[in-house]
Amino acid sequence: MTDTNQFAILVIDDDKGPRESLRILLKKKYSVLCAENVRQGLDFLRERNPHLIIMDIRMPDIDGIDGLRMIREIDADIPVILLTGYGTLETAQEALRLGANDYLNKPFETDEILRLIPGYIEQGMVTRKRSEKERELRELNKRLKDDIKQRNHLASLGQASAELVHDLRNPMTVVYGYVQLLSQNLSKTLDDKSKPSLQALEYLDIAEKSIARCTDLINVWQNLAKNDPGSVTTIDMADILSDVVDDMQEAARERRAKIETPDCDHPCRILGNRTQLARVFRNLIGNAIESLDMDGSGRVRIDYTEADGYVRITVEDNGCGIPEDVQQRMMEAYVTTKRDHKGSGLGLFISRKIIDDHNGTLSFTSEVGVGSRFTVELPSWSEIAKSE
Repeated sequence: MTDTNQFAILVIDDDKGPRESLRILLKKKYSVLCAENVRQGLDFLRERNPHLIIMDIRMPDIDGIDGLRMIREIDADIPVILLTGYGTLETAQEALRLGANDYLNKPFETDEILRLIPGYIEQGMVTRKRSEKERELRELNKRLKDDIKQRNHLASLGQASAELVHDLRNPMTVVYGYVQLLSQNLSKTLDDKSKPSLQALEYLDIAEKSIARCTDLINVWQNLAKNDPGSVTTIDMADILSDVVDDMQEAARERRAKIETPDCDHPCRILGNRTQLARVFRNLIGNAIESLDMDGSGRVRIDYTEADGYVRITVEDNGCGIPEDVQQRMMEAYVTTKRDHKGSGLGLFISRKIIDDHNGTLSFTSEVGVGSRFTVELPSWSEIAKSE
């Protein structure tokens, strides 16, 4: 259960009576900041970053409507509830136009305000996080455009560019899908303030991970242009596979399929580039999911072991399989077996190149109507450490 004491509420009211009433009402559940005028309230907003503002409209010097305008210049996302004992329709309309989340008449019902506050705090958190992700996406897009403009030798990087587009397609599709789900959940939140969408933050976390993946892939692309292979570290395969499986769960659900993973109680460590190896297993698992029927029988089984100085990872499915006449060309660029030829044909080509760069091997067996099994073998970290 969330500890509501971590949330701060700013009360702005020149009248001490209502101000103290709200402080006493809320102090058991929230951290309460009290300001006797808008200027003091704006100082609290800049310094303390509250999660919600409750503000009176009729105040001397700067009233609540002007105060709301000033608040929105500082923080466009913080929820604001306005209170007044002299409300008019025009005032309410102006308040809502300027971004007030609610408009309550004095004297307010304590039960009602206690009911509204949790929903508005969560709505504010979701809105703020969504705004952050939108800013990151805009910055990411600008970075891509700027980088492309600076590269006059783009023709020589044609293959790398194609690989980048291939790898970015999946995370950007994830972002798009969860933004759509988020929009639906936010609509429900606005329709029923007493039932805030608990899934919205989860969707934003998934979108955030996908954006981070895009950023990593762009870094990989930039390093390729500099002939820089990127950072090499000791990696536990369980960590990579866990992250990739989490990313692919939505794709599996769409095909009514299940991803099965092993219960491995010992680490299988390798030496490599985490981003590059994650590309490999997103390609392999994504291809496996694509091959499955949508009747609920689809399974993708992932396993990994360490033996004979190698870490062996297998991705096995019970999908449509690969025709024999295609198997010999499967590792070539632009060869695809995806239905309706929707694939780019680069996934396995990219994956084999990455595994080769890691001094490993990528192989497969497949039978039409039965399924496919892809095997990756990489030198284990313990074996490399021995040789050093």
